Amino acid sequence: MDQKEDDKKTNQEVEKMKTYLILAAIMMITMSGCDQQPERQTVTPPAAIGETDLTISQGTQGHVGRLFIGVINTHKDSAALGLHTEEPNEEKRAVLKIGESDTIGNYKVTLLESEEYPISGFMPGQASGKIKVRVTEKTQEQAASDSMTYEGGIPCADCPGINETLTLRPDGTYTESMVYLERNEGKAYLTEGTWNKEKKNDSEIFVLNPAGKDSRQSQLLITSKNRIEMLDGEGNRIPSQLNYALNRKQ
Repeated sequence: MDQKEDDKKTNQEVEKMKTYLILAAIMMITMSGCDQQPERQTVTPPAAIGETDLTISQGTQGHVGRLFIGVINTHKDSAALGLHTEEPNEEKRAVLKIGESDTIGNYKVTLLESEEYPISGFMPGQASGKIKVRVTEKTQEQAASDSMTYEGGIPCADCPGINETLTLRPDGTYTESMVYLERNEGKAYLTEGTWNKEKKNDSEIFVLNPAGKDSRQSQLLITSKNRIEMLDGEGNRIPSQLNYALNRKQ
């Protein structure tokens, strides 16, 4: 009888030791988690691209479409996020309060909830947290509608004229198409590059930076909401009765 009691106590001690070892292993994994690659929580996008609500813990990444969201730190009513998109490859840091949004590529990220709580087993004062965000992805049609397209006929030195179409996209790229009338069988010459808006004196201008080392920057004056005017190589208005304006396509 005593031998059975001794065996029972021994088995209890063994089970207790196993429990301690398992808890110790879990604690070691938790404390070394910051040196490991963050775990990705993948959410399957809805059939119709729209809004996706996503809960992400600090130290992990949320994934919707080509957008990855990492939680840098959290507070009671705000959070710092790392945003990254693939194709095109873009990244940025966003600090949001609850209800605020930021955009990257075709995605808008809105912070819905933010929590902060201490991590068990870590040093005093250290904390982790989790957030809830709403990700809105634009459809191709919506992204295209954000582009600005201007068109018009401008003078040509050795042909009846040039039909120009200029498309400025929200990602900072542009395409310029120029068709020389009665030349080259109506073939369009395309130029691509980047653009930005700048202040110039009391006006605003679009600055076009064509791709290629030997390409020259050009400027267009914004004369109204739906009209822009080409400027000369020095950035001045062209003194001519001929038309150098392009109208926005509605």
